[in-house]
This record gives sequence, C-alpha cells and structure tokens, in this order.
Amino acid sequence: MKKIFVLPDGTRLEVEHEPFESYASSPDDTVIPTPPGISKEDLQELLTKIDQIDQLQAARQPISGTLEQVRLQERIDAWPEEWGDYLHVSLFGAIEVASDVMIPELEIEVSSKREMGTFVFHNFWTFPCRIKVRSKDWEGVSDAITRLESFLNAWHITTCRSGATPTLGAGSAIHYYCSLLSAPYAVLSQLVEETAQIKSFLDGCNRHNEQIRLKIMRAAWWMRQARHDLLSGAPNISIFSLYSSYWNAFECLIDVACNLIPPKKLSKADKAKQIQQYVSALPKPLELEVEDILHCYNSIVNLGFPHKAHHVFSLMIDKETGERLYSECFTKQPETDRLYKIRNDIDHGNITEYDMPTRIRVLNGLERLREIVLPLFIWLTNIREEPMQGSGTNMDSNPK
Repeated sequence: MKKIFVLPDGTRLEVEHEPFESYASSPDDTVIPTPPGISKEDLQELLTKIDQIDQLQAARQPISGTLEQVRLQERIDAWPEEWGDYLHVSLFGAIEVASDVMIPELEIEVSSKREMGTFVFHNFWTFPCRIKVRSKDWEGVSDAITRLESFLNAWHITTCRSGATPTLGAGSAIHYYCSLLSAPYAVLSQLVEETAQIKSFLDGCNRHNEQIRLKIMRAAWWMRQARHDLLSGAPNISIFSLYSSYWNAFECLIDVACNLIPPKKLSKADKAKQIQQYVSALPKPLELEVEDILHCYNSIVNLGFPHKAHHVFSLMIDKETGERLYSECFTKQPETDRLYKIRNDIDHGNITEYDMPTRIRVLNGLERLREIVLPLFIWLTNIREEPMQGSGTNMDSNPK
C-alpha cells in the first residue's frame, strides 16, 4: 500500500506500507497531510514504530501487549549515554540509607546521597541505585530488574521482623522508579464533560434495591483500588493489581445479575439423572476416575462461578457471543490464555510481573477482561428490577 505524507513545507514523502488491523480499511495511494511542526525525521520515526506494530500484529498479538513491547523497546533504544553499562533507578518508601551499599552478588550499588525533589510521585527525596546490565536490550534489562527485585524482596522480608503488625511497621514499603522505562503520558478524566454520564450511572444504581445497589458499588470500588497502587517500577500501576481488581469486580457483577435473575436450579432427581447419563457415556462406567467425580460435583451437584457466568452471558447477549465470552474466561485453549487461569496464577503466586512474557500475557488478558466487565456495568444499571420472561429480554434501554 502506498501512502503519501505531505509535510508542512510542502514536501511529499511516499512510503510503501502494510497497514496493521486498525488501518486495514484505508484506501491505496492515500494523501495524508501531517500536523504542523512535524519533520521528515519525526515522520520516519513514526513509520518505524508502525512497522514494529505491524510485525507484532501479524503474530496475532492483542494491541495492549503489542504497544507495551514497542514502547519498552523504544525506551531501551534511547539508553542515556551517561548511564554506561548500568540501569539507573530511584528507591523510595519507608527507607533510610546511611552509607553507600554494594551487593556484589547481584551487581547492585545503592548510594546514600539523596536525590532531592518531588519528581518521583511527590516524594521529597529518593536514593539512587544502579544495576549492572549485561546487554542493552530487553533481555539485559529484564535480567537487571530481576536482580533488583531479588534485592528488594530480601530487604522487605528483613524489615518484617520489626513492628507489631503488618499495618504498624512490620515490613517497610520499598519501591523503585525508573525514568527510562516509565510511560510519559496519562489520560485525564474531564469531570465537566462526564457529569451527565456519572449521574446516569448513579440513577441506574439507585433504581435497584439497597442490597443490589451496594453490590454494584462494591464492584466499582474494586475497579478503583489498583489505581492507588505503585508496585511496578513505572508511574503506572501494577498490571497484576489492576487485573485482580477487575476480576473481583467481575465476580461482584455476576453475583448481582444472578440475584436479579437467578439461574434455574436442578431438582435432586434431575441431578441424579444427569449424573447417570454422564457415567453411562463413559468408556468404562464402572471404573470412575477422580476427574469424573470432580466433574459431576462441579458441573451438576454444586454449580460454581463458571456456571453463574455462563447464565449471565446467556441473558446479556446473543448465544454465540455469550459462548465466546464463556470460552474466553473458562475453556479457551491453550489453558494459559483463559482469563480465569490468569486470575488463579496471580492469586496463587505462580507468576511475577517483571517477567516480560508474563507481563504481556496478563496485559492482553486485562484488555479482554475489560471488554466483559464494562458492558456488565452498563447492562446492570439499565436492567429492570423485575425480570421479564425469556433469555435476553430483561434489558430495558429506556428505564422509567
């Protein structure tokens, strides 16, 4: 595809470019005027980034993970010359460094000379720390961050020996900020423009009884909480904390929907019949495996959260889309792509955020989870208190 970019001075720059998905519908030989002030060099740099995104999109990666990889690579490519072979970070929190400290085993040096100013999350000072990098690429930076995390983990556990309780001094808050890896932007909410939507959401909540209203507010509270967390080495919040908050909100909203429109419960006779049908269909019905017993219990006797979610999806949207969302959460292959599996891996401590493939996996999962949770909020603030008959017919887009 040929694109013709026209610079402010009238220069025409023709490029051959394969568009990524968002621009796939652009016509060939398109003439695109560039914004005032952009140079030919700036435009070439932008096209290079788009090409990087193209390559990652060709591998069918979701846009969140794609942009994160491109952003981090761009930052590493801009390695400050004065840093040499060291990654520089600023340590802050409930800490004091009386004299310089070196940890040769981890190739880490911590300076006692305070960096003054409020440039790191409004802290009045921080302590400089540098970590030797073996290569100036993501593999080298990831290795350096892993060693830094090991150091900070050991430091934190050591501080847990003091203090009365976890909320009274036992375990110092120790964080780090890296100017190289930080995201230099933030999306600001415009209150004046959004006031009408805020009132509409509150009105939708108030149309329910107090128990339902409080549960919806609990879900909204969970989605806010990770925004206060600074666990990552950048000014954005921890991806893991954000994912956990979204999942907790998801569970709250599914609970709300099932309270409004309860799923059909099987009678004792129906349960016995379904168990008998399942066992009869097995290759060796008289030789039950542990997995068979668990299946009968979780899928027939004691229906859990997956069943509730499936019920709600069937009410919200058409059957095909509902099955797709259910698969995204609970049955998708490979198993590591399931949103429920990501949640369990975070909650059970199976993964860490500073491992790049894991970070991208959770980031992509968060993008998919968000596409489920936000429509749930919208649906539940428009749903009628008294459900109408029939799957999917309980939506009232014009509540009285």
